[in-house]
Amino acid sequence: MCYLRGCVLIVVIGMLLSSGTTKAEDDLSLPQFYSARPKSPRYQAERRPTPPLLAAFAAPDGAMRGLAYDGQYLWAANSGDGNSIGGSKVYKLDPDSGTVLASFNAPSDYACGLTWDGQYLWYSAYITGLIFQLDTFALTVLNTFTAPTTHPFDLAWDGMRLYAVRGNQDYISVIDTSNGQQVDSIEATYSSPNVRPFGLTFLPRSAPKLLASDGNYGSNLVHVWNFYTSAWVDQWASEPAVYPSGLAYDSVTERMWVSCYERDSIYVYGASQVGVLSDELVTMAAAGIHVHPNPFSHKTKIGYMIHDPGCVPGETTLNVYDATGRLVKSLYLESAIVNHESAVWWDGTDDDGHILPGGVYFVVAPVKSCMVKLVKLSK
Repeated sequence: MCYLRGCVLIVVIGMLLSSGTTKAEDDLSLPQFYSARPKSPRYQAERRPTPPLLAAFAAPDGAMRGLAYDGQYLWAANSGDGNSIGGSKVYKLDPDSGTVLASFNAPSDYACGLTWDGQYLWYSAYITGLIFQLDTFALTVLNTFTAPTTHPFDLAWDGMRLYAVRGNQDYISVIDTSNGQQVDSIEATYSSPNVRPFGLTFLPRSAPKLLASDGNYGSNLVHVWNFYTSAWVDQWASEPAVYPSGLAYDSVTERMWVSCYERDSIYVYGASQVGVLSDELVTMAAAGIHVHPNPFSHKTKIGYMIHDPGCVPGETTLNVYDATGRLVKSLYLESAIVNHESAVWWDGTDDDGHILPGGVYFVVAPVKSCMVKLVKLSK
C-alpha cells in the first residue's frame, strides 16, 4: 500500500492548490443556451456516500478534462480553453503524486476525452468532433475518425468497444472502432439536478460497470450503469470535486482518479465499494461463467454455460484480458450447448505459452456483460 504514503500531506497540498475557479462563460464545452433539465421522469438511483478520498494533487494546468490509466501512468487531457495557460495538451503523470513526466501537444484543439484500450490511447476533441487512436511514445496519431456524435466528451473502453459521451446530450454512444460507427447507446435516465454526462470510465467486475459523471455547474454526481442489469443503479457526489470532467480507474489497486475542471485539481478515491450493490452478489454461474479455484496459482477450471436459447450453439471462444484491457489468451471450447456446461483449463499462460505474472485478469464470454474477474497468484 505504498501509494498511500504521505497521502495526508498530498491531500492538504491538493486542497490548497485547488482554490482556483473558472467562470461558466469560459467553458467552451457548454452550449450557447443551457439550462437545468427537470428531474422527472428520471430514475432516482440510491445516493451512496462519497468513496474515501485517498489523495489529491494540482492538475498540470487549468481546464483539465479526460483521464486514462494505462497500468503504470496516468494520462490527462487539457482542453486549452478557459483558464488554461499551456493550451490544448496531453500530459503523462505519476499516478501517485501528479508529477508531470512528459507533455505533448494534443493532436487537435479542445482536448476532452481519454481512455486506454490495453495498447493505445484514445482521444476525443469536442469542437472538431474527432476521435484519435494514439501511441504513447510520441503521441503519434495511428487512426482517426469522425465521432458518431457532435462534441464527443470523455471516453471509456470495455475490452472490446469504445464508449463516448455525446456532449450536451443525455446519451453515451457505443462505437465500433473498426469503422467508427455507433452500434448502440446508453441513455442517461438517472435523476440529477443537471443531467449532462461528461466524465466516463469502465469498471471490469463480475457485474461490469460504466461510470459517468455530471461535469457541469449544477451537479457533481457520479452515476453507475450496471451492464448485467442494464440499469443505472447507484450515484454519489464526487466531493470535493465540484465539476468532475474526467474519470480513470485502476482495477488492481481499486483507485479512481477524478479531474475537477473548476478547481484545477485531480482527486484520488478508493473505489473498492463503488457500484457494489446486491446485484454484485449474483453468482458467477448465473452470469454464464464460473471459475475454480479463484484465486489460483498453477491452473484454474473455467466453466461456461449458455442460458439464452436464442444463442446459436457451436464453437465458443473465451477471451482472457489483463488489468489494462490487453487480450492475453484465447481459450476455445469445442462446443457450447444451451443449458449444458462446457469447461476448459487455463494454466496462466498467454497465447505464446509464456507464464503471465500474478495479478488481476478477466475472462470474457461472447455474450453481453458476461465477464468474471480472476486473480492469479505469483508462483
